[in-house]
Order: sequence, then C-alpha cells, then structure tokens
Amino acid sequence: ANGTVVVTTNPANGFTPNYGTTETLDANGQLSLTAVTWSPGTYDILLACSDAAGNGPSSPATPPSITIDNGFPNVVISSTETGPSNANPIPISVAFDTDMDFSTLVLSDFVVGNGVASNLSCSGSPTVCTMDVAPSSDGNVTVDLAANQADDLAGNGNNVAVQFVIESDTMAPP
Repeated sequence: ANGTVVVTTNPANGFTPNYGTTETLDANGQLSLTAVTWSPGTYDILLACSDAAGNGPSSPATPPSITIDNGFPNVVISSTETGPSNANPIPISVAFDTDMDFSTLVLSDFVVGNGVASNLSCSGSPTVCTMDVAPSSDGNVTVDLAANQADDLAGNGNNVAVQFVIESDTMAPP
C-alpha cells in the first residue's frame, strides 16, 4: 500500500494555500496533511496517485470536497416591543447569522434579569429562536446569552450576544 501522492488544491473560493508537494503514504496506505493552514471556504481536493512502480497517476472523476468552517456565529436579541412596555409576556427574538443545532440551546442558557423566560422555539435558516419573558416587576428586564451556549452545524459555539434591555411598566397609574 506504500506509494506516492501528489497533493494540489483547487478551491472554489479562489484561495490557494501555499501547499503542493509529494508525500509518501505510510505502511497502512494513509496520508496526513497536517502542515496545511486553510482559510474558511470550500475546497476540491485533487490527489494524483501512483504506486511504487510508477503506475499512474490517477485521480477520481469527481474530486472530493471539504468545507472549512471555523467562524463563530453572531447572535442578536430583540423584541417587537419597545420600552416602556406593558406587555406581559414580552416576545423575544434571538437571531443567529447561520444555521444552528437547535438541540444545543435551552432556556437555562439565557440569563434573564427581572423576568422569567418560557416557550423557547427555534427554526429557520439562518436560525431564529423565539421565547416569552414575563416581567417579575416594573423596571428593566434584561436577556443575556453568553458565548458558546449554542453550536452551529459545524460545532462552533456562538459569540456573546449584546445584552437586550427593555423597560417594563405594567402598573396602572394611581
């Protein structure tokens, strides 16, 4: 299974890594490319293979592709309500800039000040989650989401969200 592999790349996004070399397969016929630094994007991997006797090179008709996704999803917390608000509950929207793994986000990932969160639901592409926050008393109601509480489909945790603040005023005037 020993042989030689000539490695080149043909990225769809126009980025060309500084890598093109001849590598030798190990005794198990395995090849590792550990010295390559990839930028985010999709790459066709072109392998021209020949055996120790010089037979080849050969390449697959359709080269395999890999996608490098090492970006952290951004998130924005908002509401259709403006403050001061007498809504109870206050509808909250949590918008991510990419598709998320819904199963990695639960209500307890949010820190709610002066309120209680309920009814978390996520859908869409990119992902948008909605929930309700019932104010505990008049005053500022806050919603926070720390970094790495939800994962995108590549396993990257979210960036920290800017704190959402809205003033609740449910008390009737005397």
